[in-house]
Amino acid sequence: LWDECAHVAALCFVLAKKRTRLNADEALLIGLMHGIGKLYILGRAESHPELFGDEADLFHIMDEWHAQIGSSIVDNWGFEDYVSAAIGSYMDLDRENEEEPDYTDVLTLAHLFSQFVRADNMEVQLENVPASRNLKIGTADLMPILDESKEQINSLRRALGK
Repeated sequence: LWDECAHVAALCFVLAKKRTRLNADEALLIGLMHGIGKLYILGRAESHPELFGDEADLFHIMDEWHAQIGSSIVDNWGFEDYVSAAIGSYMDLDRENEEEPDYTDVLTLAHLFSQFVRADNMEVQLENVPASRNLKIGTADLMPILDESKEQINSLRRALGK
């Protein structure tokens, strides 16, 4: 989970810096925090093994609930609404944003790109994802963005002791 969040955070930084007017440091922070709902669920699972005994059920619960739980957590911590909105909505690949690219668009694509890197034979159909249109990123841009992000990912991992 930590490695995934660090990877998504680095991609958020690169996407925000290269493709938007958003604050890249804020995008990085949002990327780091996007998995806080999963961490919360894992903590509950450890405290209540009778409820989360089946690993497949645990992963299903995490997939279904982590975004909304994470959004509630950062909202409770007093972060700006756009932070909780990004964490709560980034899994919605059909989300339409008619305005300038926002942190949700950045987090959506960073997460999608991170999944692409981690999966074997995953095909990314960016033309079907509104966030990619908003950031003007096509499938041909994927590998150059991943290459650009390698140094940022390595730097972030060094800074975070990973």
